[in-house]
Amino acid sequence: MANDSLTQPGAGPGTSEQDEPTKQLTAPPEPGAPVAGAVPPAGGAVAEVDGHDRLGVHFVWEAVLALAVVAVGAALHFGVGVRFGIAEVPFLPQSAALLGLLAVAMAWSVRAAVPNLAVGLIAMSSSVLLAGYAETSVPLGIGVALTAAVGAAALITILTVALRAPAWAASLAVGVVVAAGTPLLVGRVPSAGLLRLYDPSRYTPHIFAGVAAISLLAGLLCLFGPIRRAVGAARTTGNPPEPRGAGGGFAATLAILGSCLVAAGAGMLLPRYTVGPQAAVIGTEWSLYALGAVLIGGVSLYGRRGGLFGTMLGVLLLGQLMEASMRVSRDLHPVAYAAAAIVVGLVVTRLIERFGARRAPAGEAAPGSPPVAAPGSPAL
Repeated sequence: MANDSLTQPGAGPGTSEQDEPTKQLTAPPEPGAPVAGAVPPAGGAVAEVDGHDRLGVHFVWEAVLALAVVAVGAALHFGVGVRFGIAEVPFLPQSAALLGLLAVAMAWSVRAAVPNLAVGLIAMSSSVLLAGYAETSVPLGIGVALTAAVGAAALITILTVALRAPAWAASLAVGVVVAAGTPLLVGRVPSAGLLRLYDPSRYTPHIFAGVAAISLLAGLLCLFGPIRRAVGAARTTGNPPEPRGAGGGFAATLAILGSCLVAAGAGMLLPRYTVGPQAAVIGTEWSLYALGAVLIGGVSLYGRRGGLFGTMLGVLLLGQLMEASMRVSRDLHPVAYAAAAIVVGLVVTRLIERFGARRAPAGEAAPGSPPVAAPGSPAL
């Protein structure tokens, strides 16, 4: 009588069926079902369902930010007893518009898990290039500035996507190189007088309103799960040096290029705030301002996760605090507020990662995640 077991392929003709090991026919496990021999994550934690986020934590944090913006604004308006305006302290609205543009550029790159710390340096470089070529041809200056931004984006992409270097380190290095090499392209650092191609104070309220609208539109689009996951496709889920894959590489490349072009546009729209004798220092400071506003606004430093109004609320809060510092005392450098915002933003990132992840039930593996073998069991 024939045995019901299946013999291994390649068995010799002289080998009986009873001498061969048998294979059990088993149905494949259901997706997300517990795997035999698998154990849940250590410490009682539950597995994260990758790509599916809870947005409630962002809305709660943005409500807190909105209250803080109103409180600080009221304290500045009534406590100091003077009207908000650039005649008192030249931060709002011109610098708020510049910070808003740079924050939008930074938020795009941070959501894509490739934080671009060169945005301030590229903005400064674009201002210098536009001013340097303005006497010859304004369109030529714009073209040179955009070309330099695209070149910087290409270098950052090669280092980050192809060589898999950390984006923050690669972008900072490229930004410093661009800032240091820009005066060589124009022969000198132009004075502020050459940058008065137009009076930005006439347009900054409109620029800031446009930046806020763009930020809100981007936040609305990223509320949809597929779009949010596509933007954050480069988010690291395993060993950082592992390849990002086609989707992750494309998202990272697009974010780096887009953030560099937005930064270049910011430098050309508001040129007076990014030119000085210490070009690299000024550009790095603006990068820190933008990073602080983005992180305190609730965009996760790990990528993908972010809210709706957070970036603009972070810009307003940081801008008001910096203005308050300049009104009360000029001994404290505004970068101190950027550093404080970054530190608070790191805590916010941790809270978002903790409460913003949708998780599978305890004892079950997340869909699509590899099973974890129990100690002493064969490797799966």
